[in-house]
Amino acid sequence: MSSGGSIYVHVPFCASKCSYCDFVSVPLGQVRPLAASYLAALRTELRPSVRLLRRIAPIRSIYIGGGTPTALPASELARLASELLTAAVSAAAGDDPVDIEFTVEANPATIDTAGLSLLLRAGVNRLSLGVQSLDPAELEALGRAHDAAQALAAIDDARAAGFENLNVDLIIGAPGQTRASLECTLESIVARRPDHVSAYCLQLETGTPLERAVASGKVQVPDADETADLYWTAVRALCSAGYRRYEVSNFALPGRECRHNLGYWECGMYLGLGAAAHSHYPSEAGGPARRWVRSWNTSDVGEYVRLVMSGHTPEAGREELDAEREARDRVMLGLRTERGVDLAEVGAAYGVRISDALLPVLRKWSLKRMVEMEGTRARIAPQAALVANVVLAECV
Repeated sequence: MSSGGSIYVHVPFCASKCSYCDFVSVPLGQVRPLAASYLAALRTELRPSVRLLRRIAPIRSIYIGGGTPTALPASELARLASELLTAAVSAAAGDDPVDIEFTVEANPATIDTAGLSLLLRAGVNRLSLGVQSLDPAELEALGRAHDAAQALAAIDDARAAGFENLNVDLIIGAPGQTRASLECTLESIVARRPDHVSAYCLQLETGTPLERAVASGKVQVPDADETADLYWTAVRALCSAGYRRYEVSNFALPGRECRHNLGYWECGMYLGLGAAAHSHYPSEAGGPARRWVRSWNTSDVGEYVRLVMSGHTPEAGREELDAEREARDRVMLGLRTERGVDLAEVGAAYGVRISDALLPVLRKWSLKRMVEMEGTRARIAPQAALVANVVLAECV
């Protein structure tokens, strides 16, 4: 089990909706009056949540995602960040705020050095830039609000403002992407030495404009084999530049692994605030057996505000997990990481015989060279990274 907890805050506003996005988000220009009410609701939801924060303390990471948090006025976002940090620190007396990794997601089109400086002063110490690509045609097909020049300038501005921990998000398999275009993007990104790069393969989510365009034949995306070639192109380029692939889609310079993401992959405890946010924490239900809760808030932004501001919980659903289910989740998530997961350690931590159930499954996949095993420790084999879900599905 992970040591320490996390906070995730969802800001569902953006400059414009990207063609591939199915996250809970809406262009800020369409609902600007709602933004102030939403921020007030976040603060209201946070206040009684301090009790839960104490149970999962010390808080090791805070992450404001979206949407595009930086679509909000910088002063309002900085105020929210400061309040979150105060709550996190107060949850564990004496906890050093410098030891909290505090990330804010940003779109290159919605930041400047003045706003970034405000975030730094509020305690944010890690910026995650949604660059996705530097190719003009790919950016247009993805519906991104920035161009290549803005993306590179955003990286430079973040460094100039004082950010010493910077992530860049890239998309593998964008419409029209070729090995040559991806190599050009990677060359320019690596030259600026972000501390961390996330390179996720494009997912065509049902109902998004891009999915409909691909289904109708108006837009073409790389097929599975081409996407695999692009993925391994990125892996080779990043690893040769000194980045370590510590999870299927995440690469970091030494010591710059994302603490917040590691918390998820280690089945850590976290509080989610905002519309569509999820939480994971120990249950307070009585009885001799330990149990855990996974809960999620309503995804309707207006309903979230109405519920919270009228004194009701925004929770839309929850499930309670016993030790067996929690241990299986820990194995499934940990398999994606370079370090992998030790089934004996997980079984001891949760008091269940997880090895009896899962070792035969993992050994079967190891014979197919999709899983690497050393004793009771297992991980997805590097060459099987893009088909890992086939293995993970049998671990649930």
